[in-house]
Amino acid sequence: MKQFLKYVFASMFGFLLAQGFLVFLTIFITTLVIGFSVSQKSVQNIKIEPEQDKILRINLNGSVVERLKFEEIMLGEELPFLDNQQIGLFEFEQALEKASKDEKVKGLYVRVGALNTVWASLTSMRNAIKEFKAKGKFVYFYGNSYNEATYYLATVADSIFMYPEGDFELNGFATVMGFLKGSLEKLEVQPEIFRAGSYKSAVETFLREDMSEENREQIQALNNDLWAVFTKAVSQTRKVNTEEINKISNGLLASNSVEAKKYKLVDQLKYEDEVLDFLKGVVEPDEKDRLPFISLNRYLLSKRNKSNLKKSFISIDFANSDGDDKGAKVAVLFAQGEMHIGESDEGSIGSETFVQALREIRKNDNVKAVVLRINSPGGQSLAADEIWREVVLTNKVKPVIASFADIAASGGYYMAAGARKILAQPTTVTGSIGVFGMSFVTKDLFKNKLGMTFDKVVTHRSADMGLGHRAMSEAET
Repeated sequence: MKQFLKYVFASMFGFLLAQGFLVFLTIFITTLVIGFSVSQKSVQNIKIEPEQDKILRINLNGSVVERLKFEEIMLGEELPFLDNQQIGLFEFEQALEKASKDEKVKGLYVRVGALNTVWASLTSMRNAIKEFKAKGKFVYFYGNSYNEATYYLATVADSIFMYPEGDFELNGFATVMGFLKGSLEKLEVQPEIFRAGSYKSAVETFLREDMSEENREQIQALNNDLWAVFTKAVSQTRKVNTEEINKISNGLLASNSVEAKKYKLVDQLKYEDEVLDFLKGVVEPDEKDRLPFISLNRYLLSKRNKSNLKKSFISIDFANSDGDDKGAKVAVLFAQGEMHIGESDEGSIGSETFVQALREIRKNDNVKAVVLRINSPGGQSLAADEIWREVVLTNKVKPVIASFADIAASGGYYMAAGARKILAQPTTVTGSIGVFGMSFVTKDLFKNKLGMTFDKVVTHRSADMGLGHRAMSEAET
């Protein structure tokens, strides 16, 4: 018993010690976050030495979002272990556009990691790198491994370097879906689905055990289109015809670095220290033999107008503001996430927030045009309708241009319909293919699985509709 208590107390002490350390670490990081998020002086002190040439460095690691908060830019710059947990597409394009005009920035070095994004964002990123390179800058990519997404970006480079024992993925695109019909039957839950449009397939997971022909058709068409964009890009820049790319993919002929080089998909197999030595022959290192790298975040902070530094999930950036707050401007309004009635929160579109923003834009005489940047699968139809109405009213006063990101479907397309013009990437998923409503009858689940029953008192026939304890009548549907 004494030995047992000894281990118990030892375990308790270890647990309390670990908890104390975690609390300390949390407080420490929180203090850093607060300090960085409120400090404007730290931004003003970030400068680039004008006399030294620079190499812009980007780590492709993490997920791509439409834009970053100011605090996230600062954290990515000041805390290296958090760097590039998120990559803001807006910041990515802005930094490369500014660097392309900076004679001290000689080129771009991209370190490939685990990148989580979709094809429209990849296309925008690739175009930004391509335009940067067109200004006479060099572009080099290095990675331990490549998949189709990161390789698509790398194909625009002057040279693609790869770790000698790395993995290479080139095996085509696939969409695998799960279906819950059987699970709901086992639980004795009956889905009630109301939809308009044969291609409105989001609800099929509750109704079927496989894809409908309409859904299979649209997903196959989407994958074929994306593959065509990918193979065209590889064929044009790597000088490998599309037939050869398909042959490699079907036969899994390029699954590692050696095979990738054999088929001319990458240029050289090198360790990163060898790549860095190569770069020292391109740009002169400093007196300590260090390459003059500057991160994307640091470069952007050094060049950015202070009036645009404070950012939030919904705000207005002015595309042509260079410190003059009184000149003509273009307002860029970001709409990312699902739509709902009320105020926006992190990663969603609240109709009240957007209605207010569009009304303020209409009243601002300095704003001459509006770009509505949309990355949304839709959401509540009423929210989309409210935003659409304000877009129509704004477009009567000043031009509204809708720009589609990764996805602009259903309500995401609806809100753009009031704009003067709609622009999209070839890889954007877009369309307005119907509407649906959904509820579940859970009476049998509660009664047969849990032994729970329901009774009711109502004043009118349909007062209890949609509560799940009974199926809805024909009139209610």
